[in-house]
Amino acid sequence: MAIQLLYLLDIPRTIDQLLGEEHTSVEALKADYDRGKRPVPSTGMVLSILIADMLAYPKHLTRIYKIEEMAHLWKTGLLLGICPTVLNDDRILRALSALGQAGTVMEETLHLLAIHTSTFQYPLDPVFYRHITSGT
Repeated sequence: MAIQLLYLLDIPRTIDQLLGEEHTSVEALKADYDRGKRPVPSTGMVLSILIADMLAYPKHLTRIYKIEEMAHLWKTGLLLGICPTVLNDDRILRALSALGQAGTVMEETLHLLAIHTSTFQYPLDPVFYRHITSGT
């Protein structure tokens, strides 16, 4: 559910645009995966998978070297068109390095996220309020 929320908020595409990388939609990834290919997810999608893990399990973050193993359990192939073996620690570390080298990507992503959510039809105040008051 968390990855769908991130996708709905356009986080993967935003990160890819800020990094100057071509973004491939989940639909295109799934279509290639269904044809027996092993599509390579963009940096934005890889980072979104990490963020989704953090949102889903904030107290038990999956270690980078375990993401591939967890991707099998998460069924990323069927759900996202991303073969779990593609989510190895080398690819994840390259994605994190790309994010770290581009100094303003995180700041610009948050800025664009704020702008994008302001046009959302669903009020996000209850989500933020519950998060702040629960201390999580």
